[in-house]
Amino acid sequence: MKFKKTIILFLTGFMFLSVILPISTKFFAEMASEKYGINEVERYASYFASVSNWISGATVPIFTLASVVLLFITLHMQREELELQREELSETRKEFQEQNKTMSLQRFENTFFNLITNYNEILRNIHFENTISSYEGEGVVHETHEGRDGIRFLKYLVYHDINEYLEKKGKVNESKLIEFIDCKINQVVKEFGYGIDHYYKNFLSILIIIYNDKELSPEQKSMYFNLFLSMVSSDEKYLLYCICWSDYGFNLMELMLHFDPDLLTLVEFDEVKVLNSILEEKEVV
Repeated sequence: MKFKKTIILFLTGFMFLSVILPISTKFFAEMASEKYGINEVERYASYFASVSNWISGATVPIFTLASVVLLFITLHMQREELELQREELSETRKEFQEQNKTMSLQRFENTFFNLITNYNEILRNIHFENTISSYEGEGVVHETHEGRDGIRFLKYLVYHDINEYLEKKGKVNESKLIEFIDCKINQVVKEFGYGIDHYYKNFLSILIIIYNDKELSPEQKSMYFNLFLSMVSSDEKYLLYCICWSDYGFNLMELMLHFDPDLLTLVEFDEVKVLNSILEEKEVV
């Protein structure tokens, strides 16, 4: 860059002198004519004319070369400036993309944690009423189950009947067990659908927003999925595992298999492992 500036200054000075010299020659010639007379000046003027012709012939190629060099230097400097502008635009674009990713992640997390807050609120507001016969056989007993105790109550209804079915049948065919689970889940949903359906749809919607977000990487999706499932109790996981194998939970099964092909996040406790050991050979479409 310093060398280019030197060349430009040298060529500029040279061109400046080429303009000043003819003007100064004329000026001094006029002064000499006044001092020494016109004849003496004309004699020297013819000499200077021949010299100037020689100088002009010698300098024209130099000026032509200088013009080419200046043009080349100018084009080179413009190209460097364009490259710098291109780099700046590239950096600006990268910064914008990073900002956009950060804003997208913030929007996702706001929605995600709002849904989790809503999920916990729905879980706290669960309210089931059940009527059973008294142990003495006289009259009935009204039971109320709220919050997580309501989920525990639904899980008990499903768990009790499935275990009873397995004990009676002994070795059970997978398809028969799935048919029984489907029947039992439909029965529970029909009887207590007003509470479980709201809970189930909210649970499903959280998985859907993780699945549908295009800005999240597979690793990030897996992280948010595991974060959410870590908040789910063992009673919920048993119930959700059974729902997955029912027609009612077809969408849940698809999403769970996407995030967890072996359903390991649900099969963490012995109660679920018993069912999974029977159903793990079953191919899910």
